Amino acid sequence: FNWFAADDITRDQGEALSIRQMIAHMIAEYHIDPTRVFVNGLSAGGAMTMVMLATYPEVFAGGAVIAGLPYGTATSVGAALQRMRGSGLPDGPALAELVREAARDFPGGIVVAVDARDGFVATKGWADVSTVEVIDMARRFEDAGVAALLFTDV
Repeated sequence: FNWFAADDITRDQGEALSIRQMIAHMIAEYHIDPTRVFVNGLSAGGAMTMVMLATYPEVFAGGAVIAGLPYGTATSVGAALQRMRGSGLPDGPALAELVREAARDFPGGIVVAVDARDGFVATKGWADVSTVEVIDMARRFEDAGVAALLFTDV
């Protein structure tokens, strides 16, 4: 996926539009309940999941991003490679703003998963780029409009 290319991560353009059209086709062709459509992805698929949740929030009942980078944090191949190495990511407040923007548009709200054993998983990467403790980052997520914090032991 070109999860970093502006033409592919904008609503009604490129790969995001293509994926949206595939979803619409599946819903129509197989009589799928449109309120039960979820999206998830791993790595580049996780980054593209972020694209889909950011550009078509009304399409999904929910989504899960596994090891994907936040939407809009890279706009070129070079920047994408830097972000995957952990370089040049926005700081904690900027990442919280990305969550705030997504939570505002996502009809079901956003749930942040946190591993109860060590408090990391979903928030560790974000907290690593700032001086914010993980629990403080979780509180910022709540303040930004996150619907729930899900503590897991997986």
